[in-house]
Amino acid sequence: MKTHIFTVLTSLGLGIMLFFACEDDDQTLQPTNLLDINAGSVSLNELEIPNDVAPDAGITVVYNTNVDASTANSANIVLTRRFDGAMIPLDISVSGNTVTLEPVQSLGEGTGYSLVLSEGVAASNGTPFIPEIRYFATEGIFVPLGQVAYWAFDERLVEDISGVSGSNSGTTFANGLNAQALNLSADNQSYVTFEPGDAITGLKSFTLSFWVNPAFVDDDGNGSIDGILGLVNLSNTGNFWGNIDWFVENGSSPASATIRAHITNGSSETWITIENVANFFGTWTNHVLSYDASSSAFTYYVNGSVSATVPASWSGDIAFENSGPMVFGTVHFQTTPSLTSATGSQPWASFLTGLLDEVRIFDRALTAIEVTLSYQALRP
Repeated sequence: MKTHIFTVLTSLGLGIMLFFACEDDDQTLQPTNLLDINAGSVSLNELEIPNDVAPDAGITVVYNTNVDASTANSANIVLTRRFDGAMIPLDISVSGNTVTLEPVQSLGEGTGYSLVLSEGVAASNGTPFIPEIRYFATEGIFVPLGQVAYWAFDERLVEDISGVSGSNSGTTFANGLNAQALNLSADNQSYVTFEPGDAITGLKSFTLSFWVNPAFVDDDGNGSIDGILGLVNLSNTGNFWGNIDWFVENGSSPASATIRAHITNGSSETWITIENVANFFGTWTNHVLSYDASSSAFTYYVNGSVSATVPASWSGDIAFENSGPMVFGTVHFQTTPSLTSATGSQPWASFLTGLLDEVRIFDRALTAIEVTLSYQALRP
């Protein structure tokens, strides 16, 4: 006769953990059991899945008997990122009854993981340990890996990763999507400039993301905006257009907006046009542009969904030239003085009125699911 003991743990719909032990009438087998497991200072022993693990946390697994170090390997111990199934490389070490797991890369913020300790992990006497699965999430709002610049605009004009302060021309702060946001006004031609570092000017692939809540301004009463409205831009000090120009096109109305992005790579340029964007004015929308050098293609996302995929007019890595300051709230020739020697202020260009928030740059093309999860993490 055999008796099977089952323990089933179901947690927040993220998975089921099934553990069992067998007890035989002829032989009493005492299974070796897990005593404790922690990710940094956070316990993974509870029924509730924790969501406050530090992105740089190591994981400590303690059994009630010594571990055969040869069995504590990447085949038997697997840490998986849940949204895309990517396996995270681990540095694994054993000391007596304790296994220490150190992820070789940051786990990122707001990201869910599963940890599998398979039956291949064994005690020093050769007895297999009972398989275990644990789930956890890192603390914070989901942010994909590879971020090289971030502007939170939480009552300060500072790029958070480099610490570089911006140069302000008439902007203020207001309640935003996440805490505070940059508050801009065409009435006083406001904008902010930032000096970009090598992490931005040396990008080969990239993703640029921001949230915007613009007001519709029609001072001339023609039913459309009064001039192109610059959003987030990287200037080129010698060209009419910048290295990255991103703006709301003339003719945009409350019912339908047109968004354009222009990117240069040496003497080559690519335009991306997104037409008929509904509900653009007076509400928060998330806009993301990525360039993947491996496919030489741009992808434009609105509110986490693909709006357009556009092949670049070149192949391979992008290379910005004559990079000047980044400018938020207008295009690079509308600043005072103009950020380019090629031209000055244009009568068909204007300034953004409204709110700009959560501007991020990554050094790679994010995947579609990463863009979607980023949008979902902050959507109003």
